[in-house]
Amino acid sequence: ETLQEAVREGEVSLVILCGNAGDGKTAFLQHLAGKLGLGEVPSRDRVWDGRLVGREVKINLDGAASWNGRSADELLDELFAPFHDGAPTDGRAHLVAVNDGRLLEWIDHSDAARDGRSSPLTEQLTAALDGNGTALDPHIRLIVLN
Repeated sequence: ETLQEAVREGEVSLVILCGNAGDGKTAFLQHLAGKLGLGEVPSRDRVWDGRLVGREVKINLDGAASWNGRSADELLDELFAPFHDGAPTDGRAHLVAVNDGRLLEWIDHSDAARDGRSSPLTEQLTAALDGNGTALDPHIRLIVLN
């Protein structure tokens, strides 16, 4: 309920659910989408775009999978692009379910595409996944289910 309200109010714009296969990441996102009033987000669609109170919402139910001829990295690049340098100013919300190993692989891919430079987003995610206690920006929620 707290996450639902934070997304609805625009306090949180990036939600990342990490966990092992079978931990319930996809079901969690589908349930959250329903509670937000976004309707049903079927698993077969994997990537879903919609609107919430005039704001763009993008959901990727499986950040480890390719979909519709696009690689998993391409889909994650698109999902994370507005967040590399901080919270987007247009009120969008992006939500993704991905295992932490795959998220770390994407971070390496993203940093390599930036000539080896980390972005504020990839730095924060790496630190959070390493468990060093670094706080994430307030618009980001990283929920680790495993």
